[in-house]
Amino acid sequence: FKQKTAYEIVDCDWSSDVCSSDLVPLEPARRENGMSIVSSPAMALRVRNVSVQVGSKALLQGVSLDLPPGLWVCVCGPNGAGKSTLLRTLAGLLPFNGSLQLQGEDLGVLSTILRAQRLSWMGQAEPVPGDLQVSDVVQLGRWPHRMALPDDASLDEQVVQQCMQAMGLQHLHNRGLNALSG
Repeated sequence: FKQKTAYEIVDCDWSSDVCSSDLVPLEPARRENGMSIVSSPAMALRVRNVSVQVGSKALLQGVSLDLPPGLWVCVCGPNGAGKSTLLRTLAGLLPFNGSLQLQGEDLGVLSTILRAQRLSWMGQAEPVPGDLQVSDVVQLGRWPHRMALPDDASLDEQVVQQCMQAMGLQHLHNRGLNALSG
């Protein structure tokens, strides 16, 4: 599989149960409408030679990639190719061999609370209460920060509003999570 946009996927055998791939930048950082596409030379996510094995079965093998900040990424592949395994591994939910760095910090040595302050995971098929709204889910992202800071509901609400605005989700504020498409 070859992709000729911002990144090229090299040496990925989607027909097997093991994905071994590298994402290679095809073009340098550029500016569009006065805004930098890559906001800093540091990578937001750096993955080096990551492998995941369950029992005797290799689920991921030797995956390496660099993702600069501000980049939207789509992980594509057939069922069983390792997409969910890769995402769960990047979220720190599966044991792995190799190196994962988020904004220059080694995810393998971050405490649970620090990791939760920097990233979160919400799988598409995870069970959720039926009355949970989009704003409630965004609010859950504040939980690890509340553990370290005094309880300040007004600050939490302000941060939630800023996050929803930054992602263009204001119109979904009161929408039930179960009413969203996958």
